[in-house]
Amino acid sequence: MDTTSHEEEFGELRSLLQRQPDIAVFADVCEVITRMEARAPGVFADRYVDYAKEQLSGWPLRARTVQCSFDELEAVEATAWAPLVTSLMIVASRAPAFSEWRERLAVFPDLDHLGLFEFRMNRKEMFEAVDGGLFDGLSAVTFDDVNLNNFDTFTGIVERLSEREGCAGLSELAMRYAQLKAKHIEALCASALAPRLVSLDLSRNTSFKAAGVKALAAAAPKLASLERLGLYECGLTSTATKALAQACWPRPLSHVGLGMNVLKHNALKPLDKAGMLPALVDRQGAPSLDISSLSLIHI
Repeated sequence: MDTTSHEEEFGELRSLLQRQPDIAVFADVCEVITRMEARAPGVFADRYVDYAKEQLSGWPLRARTVQCSFDELEAVEATAWAPLVTSLMIVASRAPAFSEWRERLAVFPDLDHLGLFEFRMNRKEMFEAVDGGLFDGLSAVTFDDVNLNNFDTFTGIVERLSEREGCAGLSELAMRYAQLKAKHIEALCASALAPRLVSLDLSRNTSFKAAGVKALAAAAPKLASLERLGLYECGLTSTATKALAQACWPRPLSHVGLGMNVLKHNALKPLDKAGMLPALVDRQGAPSLDISSLSLIHI
């Protein structure tokens, strides 16, 4: 065993973990651990994993999310840095049975966030996933380009996430590219889930527009814990920003994502008047470490 080499790598690892949380930094952390494992198999697990976990515990989930397909999960499990994974974004390559989900995710006992991207599940499958405990124990759930636009499907999912005991700790919800409209937002904000949400991401709902924002603004008092709001690429105009600025938010929002909306400079005036301009800057970094099509050996 080359003790000097892996101790130098630990010094590099320690330096990275003390930097500002960012997905690029997390990728570098994984690379250093992979090199350490190649030089001295098992040394990371034996000597450094607890330290790394402790240092990463204060990082936001979005700064340490690993993105891969369901079939790539097995390769993730085999890495030395797998014990650090608390956030997964799974891209659809096929529709696995729930028993397969349970088997794969059991390897990540510290998992705190699970996202589904481009999954084409029917209503029955989606309800069975929640009822079967797929999201139990998580603080964050993401649906990205998953068919939620059917109102009965949407309300059924929200109702289950609201009432299921295993989902009682859920505080971050993303429903992106789901063609949500004002009535969906009204239903979400009327649910028992709404007061628990610290983060709500509704980005890429291009059917949302001003009507959706007005519904959200009208229900703002029900979002008692909200700190982060994502509205990227929602077809918003100055009417929407005015509604956001005038809403009675129970607490100041730390971030309001308005990127990729065609907003003229006048649209920012209501936000400026309400003191919300600083919230337009996101200080938590990029959303995920995308390992798709990469060799996990050399990540």
